[in-house]
Amino acid sequence: MMRSSNLDSARSIKMKENSILFRIQEAEERRLRLYEDYKAEILDEDEYSQLKEHYIAEKQRLEHELQKQRQRALELEKRIKICDAQMERMRGILNQNEFDEELVHELIKKNLCRNGQFCGGRI
Repeated sequence: MMRSSNLDSARSIKMKENSILFRIQEAEERRLRLYEDYKAEILDEDEYSQLKEHYIAEKQRLEHELQKQRQRALELEKRIKICDAQMERMRGILNQNEFDEELVHELIKKNLCRNGQFCGGRI
């Protein structure tokens, strides 16, 4: 369950990262088209300068957002590695302490009261 949740989070981060990369590319393409529009006299110098600054600022904001997403991905990757290591340790412990029928019956007896009702897990 935890592993599935981590994988969903990793997918979500990757999807956001891809979306940001796409938006960065779009902003850069728009900025480049502005110059063409300025040269074709579709935009005057003032409009060109304002829009150019807008797209430069947008690209910088998106690049900052991309860095944050990449940092989240690294943090998630570290957490996944920690969880995987803990799971491996748990598997090792379980493999060392195999439960036989006698041990299971003893544990059940310790968890039942004298009248046969469950005692809330007291041992």
